[in-house]
Amino acid sequence: MAFQAIKYNVEETDIVIESNSHDTYENIYFTTEILEKHDIEDIIIVTSNYHQRRTLLTAQHLWENHNPPIKIQTVGAIGNYFDSNYWWKNEDQRYFVLSEWGKILYSMVTGKYYKTTPITWIPKI
Repeated sequence: MAFQAIKYNVEETDIVIESNSHDTYENIYFTTEILEKHDIEDIIIVTSNYHQRRTLLTAQHLWENHNPPIKIQTVGAIGNYFDSNYWWKNEDQRYFVLSEWGKILYSMVTGKYYKTTPITWIPKI
C-alpha cells in the first residue's frame, strides 16, 4: 500500500510500515510503539476499503486512553481485487465483507478486540 501513497506524492520518509503483526489487533498494538518512538499524534491508516471500519474501531479501542490522544483517519486502498460497488456478486468478496461484519459485530457485542475472534468461518451464500 506504500506504493500507492508514493504514487500520490507522499514522501517515502513520511511512510512508516509496521511489519511484525499477523492481524489487525497486533498491527495496531505494534504501531503504538512506532507512534510513541516518533512522537506521532496524527495517523492515516491505509487498508482495504472493506476493512476500514474494523481497523478504525480497533484503533479507537486500543488508543482510547493514549496520552497524548492519537488522531486517526482511515483511507481505503485502491486496488482491483475488491469492487465496493458490486461486492455481493463475487463469492470471495462476499466472504470478505461478511467476515468483517461478523468480526465487528462480535467486538461490539462482547467488547473484546482480541487478536483472533471466534468468527473464522462464514457459510457460502
